[in-house]
Amino acid sequence: MPTPITSGLDVLHVTEACGGGVRRHLQLIIPELQRRGVRNGLWAFSARAEQNFAAEVATWAPGPAFMQFQALPTAIWPGMLWLLRCRLQKIVATLQPRCLHLHAGWAGLLGRSIRWPDELQLIYSPHAFGILSGQSWLRRSILPKLETRLAARTHAYVLVGPDECREARALQLPEEKLHLIPNALPEDFAADLLPREQARARLGLAPQTQAVLIPGRLAWQKGGDILLAALGQTRLPNPQTLFCFCGQGPQATAWKRMAKACGVAEQVRFMDYLPDLRRLLLAFDAAVLPSRYEGLSYALLECLAAGLPLLVSDLEANLQAPRCHTFAAGDSASLAQTLPRFLASCQIGSPEKQSWTVSRQAEALQKIYAAASATAQ
Repeated sequence: MPTPITSGLDVLHVTEACGGGVRRHLQLIIPELQRRGVRNGLWAFSARAEQNFAAEVATWAPGPAFMQFQALPTAIWPGMLWLLRCRLQKIVATLQPRCLHLHAGWAGLLGRSIRWPDELQLIYSPHAFGILSGQSWLRRSILPKLETRLAARTHAYVLVGPDECREARALQLPEEKLHLIPNALPEDFAADLLPREQARARLGLAPQTQAVLIPGRLAWQKGGDILLAALGQTRLPNPQTLFCFCGQGPQATAWKRMAKACGVAEQVRFMDYLPDLRRLLLAFDAAVLPSRYEGLSYALLECLAAGLPLLVSDLEANLQAPRCHTFAAGDSASLAQTLPRFLASCQIGSPEKQSWTVSRQAEALQKIYAAASATAQ
């Protein structure tokens, strides 16, 4: 049920990415901004939203002053993009926000394709530009040129990790518009973790199982196929090791087929999307994040905060703690070589204390919004 439209928003958040890290980002940052007196709205539209997205937003406390989720019947195509433009223009005309905060690719394109009044400030958070050699020629050739053109309509870029900053500079985006505000967790995150025995019982994990978590969307970016290929190339020290993929995404069917083709289906369990996964982290003995690219992964931060041993691709964004083990990003042979040593030696440690918290993240965002609004006056 959409929240009735009222007037007077400070910030309207717009996203098509209703899953994974963007979902978690909005879940944490909107309530924190609300507590700070920033009046937020959220307009989301998607054909690929994760399970119960809209219902979950209704549970945020405090929630956004305005919320509307538009379920799309199909993937976005040019005619639908025009209809979405019209809908966004109507919402903005009614709510009159001071800032539009656009999250991830489709929202960034949609919001910046419209010529708005000068007083409306556009903030863009790519949550990873993701322009890599492994992707389609169209994406690699068109997106950089498009982003360079859209930069003129962007008042500020909010970047969540060092790899995003590097990509932004490679695209030659205006330096004065780039703002690094890393993702963060609440200070009391670890206090909400379920005890190990209770968490393992919830997931049906046997006592002798060495459970390895692979968190995140089942998407090319997250590199689950790299892990499956590595499993097919190596022998594990513990035959009771089980790799648990926790998430939904477009590669789910393909990766299940790949697990069978690689002969590792018995070592893998696809657990689907778990809404309370962050509370169940102590059920696992370790975690692997084989991402091809990242902004700054909430799954990484949560595993560190829970004290889980981590094996991650050697992206700069993943190197958040000395205790993270690494392998060469995108290289299944490197992962196959590293994985047995990591699993033989990993032990759950003490939770990682975070000095950068969601409260500080929201404070930094609030300054961006205030500066953008001051510029418009």
